[in-house]
Amino acid sequence: MRKAKRITIFLISLLLMGATVYARNYQITGALDSRFMLNDGQGKINRDNFLIHGAEVNFKYIFQGESGDWATLVLQASYSPDFDFFSREFNYHYGDKYFVLKGPRGQINLKLGKFVVPFGNLQYYISHLLILQPMFQRSLGTREDIGVEVGGYFKDYEYDVSFTNGRGDGRISLKNEGLFIFRLGRINGDLRYGISGLIGGAPEGEYMIGMMMKEEQKINYVHKNRLGFDIQYPFREFTFRGEAIFGRDGDTNVGGFYLGGDYELTPKILASLKMNYWDPNLKVRNYIIDAGLGLGYRINKYVTPRVVYEKSWSKDAEGMNKSTGLFTTQLNLNF
Repeated sequence: MRKAKRITIFLISLLLMGATVYARNYQITGALDSRFMLNDGQGKINRDNFLIHGAEVNFKYIFQGESGDWATLVLQASYSPDFDFFSREFNYHYGDKYFVLKGPRGQINLKLGKFVVPFGNLQYYISHLLILQPMFQRSLGTREDIGVEVGGYFKDYEYDVSFTNGRGDGRISLKNEGLFIFRLGRINGDLRYGISGLIGGAPEGEYMIGMMMKEEQKINYVHKNRLGFDIQYPFREFTFRGEAIFGRDGDTNVGGFYLGGDYELTPKILASLKMNYWDPNLKVRNYIIDAGLGLGYRINKYVTPRVVYEKSWSKDAEGMNKSTGLFTTQLNLNF
């Protein structure tokens, strides 16, 4: 174990040294996401209502040669006092660490490390640090994972194929069966759409009432098959996004869809909405519906406060119906 750690530190040191010596372009950015969250019917407000979702510092090195960019290194140092480093919620959004080796004109690229998996709209919709999220929590059970990806472009088409560990919690386990994902998409003007597939072992989708993952909940892993269709279309001040996913968890048929969008009221004010519908067992027709509406005000490029209200409805296999609401204010600081 110590030897492996020494080798890892050595390789990272080489990459950093290479970046320092040979990189002509680099970026250092960061963000702090703080939130106040209040559930419907909650009585007295306490310190648990105030949450530091996460803080991050991002290092991006772009290696260039005579013919242009040939590689990119991304390292993210992240921390949250309110989430465990290996929790599901933390690893949904933080911990990017990957190296991209670029081919001619970006037609084929190799990515190694921990990155966002290329399924559906996760490939292009950057929901990082937003309150309203698409349905990957229910449908996939993961957003970021450790592994290798090959992707690129051919004319108007884009393709991505990845093989990852399947844990989704920032750790590697050789006991996992692995997770294979592909996406084939097309860009036609402003319209972007694609088809995705997934097979392998992955975390069980969240079936819970509420929006936050409880740290004491144990993550179960199941064999999954997924087929998904995604679309994004901006029209004037409105951007529409949609996704439909069907498949199996073990021997159980599952499926659902996501609808979402943003409307630019002014250059500084953005309204957002979403609805997720997920059925973890199509045979008995139990379901989870998440809907939300939010408003953000971009004071400047460094400060963005947001206000969001979300509502969840669910029906379990025993026919029990539940609903809950969550009000969230967010202060997002960037540098």
